Amino acid sequence: MKMLLPYRLGATLCVLALAGCDAGAPPRAALPESDERPAGTSAATLIAVLRDEDPYARARGLGALLPTLPPDAAPEVAEALRDPTLNLGGVEYELLARFWASHEPEEAARWAVEGSPPFYRDSVVTVTLPYWVEADLQAVLVANG
Repeated sequence: MKMLLPYRLGATLCVLALAGCDAGAPPRAALPESDERPAGTSAATLIAVLRDEDPYARARGLGALLPTLPPDAAPEVAEALRDPTLNLGGVEYELLARFWASHEPEEAARWAVEGSPPFYRDSVVTVTLPYWVEADLQAVLVANG
């Protein structure tokens, strides 16, 4: 049976489980979730922010946009993470992965482990795994089995 998580992440998983998942994952209630989307917020807006050539502007744009998106924007965010035409850096991967994991923790964590770019994999797993542990520790343990 193939283990979902690499061996070096097994220790991280144990620490998160024993520490009550207090490793950076905010409680779900702490995330702003509005039923109302700001004017102009869409997949096109997300892509426009991600295509900005200024890395500081991208970080500021994502920091402002992502907390305003409703949970149903998670598939758009996941698609942006998988888009090979976007030149994403570590900050973008972490912010997008955090948003996705806050709404679809298992899917985001599995992508982080199995599909994220190898260069950013450790940081993206570190961002997503606490959300999945918080949402369903038993599933994480079974997947790491």
